[in-house]
Amino acid sequence: MHARLGVERDADNACGQALLGEILFQLERNAEAASALERAVTLDPQHLGAGFTLGLARLDGDEPEAALQAFNTFCDGMPEDAEGHAFAALAAARAGRREEAVHHDREAHRLEKTQDKSRLRRIYREIKEALAEEA
Repeated sequence: MHARLGVERDADNACGQALLGEILFQLERNAEAASALERAVTLDPQHLGAGFTLGLARLDGDEPEAALQAFNTFCDGMPEDAEGHAFAALAAARAGRREEAVHHDREAHRLEKTQDKSRLRRIYREIKEALAEEA
């Protein structure tokens, strides 16, 4: 993988680490993706795209607490992003943190008017399922 070789030579490049993490996430190599994305957000805490994808990788890797931490950081930086709140709600629900899940779910619904509703509907179904499993 050429991108990986270039990034390994410059391990202190947040954008390179974020790109590598994105590629690895698309290849469903979540543990490796999370490692590169963690490095990216450590190098540049303001790299919200890397933080969002880190949350997705942690969620897919069945690490809801770590995913929630990443999504909370994303939501702090992008408070008007419905999808960020929806994924934070899903992570919180899977982590058994009902109040936090409900808070993020309400924010996502409040903000959804301006965003892609089809993707949000899928996330909302997953939130309901996760909250139902907890009950």
